[in-house]
Amino acid sequence: MGENNSNEGAPPPIPNGIKFLFGGSAGMLATCVVQPLDLVKNRMQLSGEGGGGKQYKTSFHAISTILRNEGVIGIYSGLSAGLLRQATYTTTRLGIYTWLFDTFRGYGEFASRAASIMPRRLKLNRFLKA
Repeated sequence: MGENNSNEGAPPPIPNGIKFLFGGSAGMLATCVVQPLDLVKNRMQLSGEGGGGKQYKTSFHAISTILRNEGVIGIYSGLSAGLLRQATYTTTRLGIYTWLFDTFRGYGEFASRAASIMPRRLKLNRFLKA
């Protein structure tokens, strides 16, 4: 008859597989955005190694040289390794994080209530033992 269900109107829970998929997709998209900057950083760091002169003067010089010599695809060289890393590492890390977060969501309330009650009881026990 008038049972109060606290889950009424709440969206259905997201399956764990979808959470893992979202985590991996986010990491892979971030890698695609950051890859050109990471490539420029690495090339500038390695420029001048082995006693040779520096190949690039500035970051903009490095980008323009790479684009001129290797084309747009050249700015994304090494992308496959980054995507593989994100597909394995970030998918697992973010998927497990969201699963653990959902699993232990209610325990924070319990822990904060227990922490607020605990000091009073300890003080009372010390007083009674004396």
